[in-house]
Amino acid sequence: MEPEKKRELLAEQLATSKLATIDVTDAVLDFGEMLGTHAEMLTRLYLQIKRHRSRCLMTVNDVRWIVQMEWQADDAAVVVSSGEFAKEQIALLTTDLQQLFELMGQVDAVYSTVLPLGSVITARKELFPDDVVADVDNPLRMLIIGRKVTIAGFDDHFVVDYLAEVWPVGYIPDVQPIVLTTQTIESVVSLGYESEFEDEFSERILQTDQIKDTRISTAYMTKEQGQHYFAELADVDKKGGIEIGI
Repeated sequence: MEPEKKRELLAEQLATSKLATIDVTDAVLDFGEMLGTHAEMLTRLYLQIKRHRSRCLMTVNDVRWIVQMEWQADDAAVVVSSGEFAKEQIALLTTDLQQLFELMGQVDAVYSTVLPLGSVITARKELFPDDVVADVDNPLRMLIIGRKVTIAGFDDHFVVDYLAEVWPVGYIPDVQPIVLTTQTIESVVSLGYESEFEDEFSERILQTDQIKDTRISTAYMTKEQGQHYFAELADVDKKGGIEIGI
């Protein structure tokens, strides 16, 4: 998809989102486009939020973007500003953490690619509960076995990016798959099988369905949303459903 089309699609997603109340201005779309076309910046901002940092600085093509976060417990007042390097910053957006996550989630849905089945990835240990990674000394590697999973009966605004098994262990009877998000993936060790059919399926079916339903990744849940969502999933696990890995 051409960059102009992605920008237009992002504008449509924000305008029709069930949760977004952000005014869709050119400045907001510039910010979203920067994050979408520079995935490392989206990841940097995501990790800074997860670490409860007060500031995230990003520089792209001599333009500096600053996201200031004033934390109150697990929520934050957010101010996004930008400007040319060494010049005065201009505030683009004043919002809260939920709305920032909504913007980031829609950027992720429009711009991110979907990895093939069978891909092996290295996961970021810091984004997993301690009990999951306590005995893992080596890099935490996982094999992707499912993609863009929606779970009937739950909040229809979110989608699980990937289901995975620990590599090289693979499937273990009575042990359910682990939930992965794009942001828990640190690097791709090996891509799964690719073909024109797989590419079309990933882009035109998996990703298109997510965008059409204005769903965003579970990565962009606030803590309150996540507690509610994963509590429900944990109940499913008791009945033989999906294991909560993050």
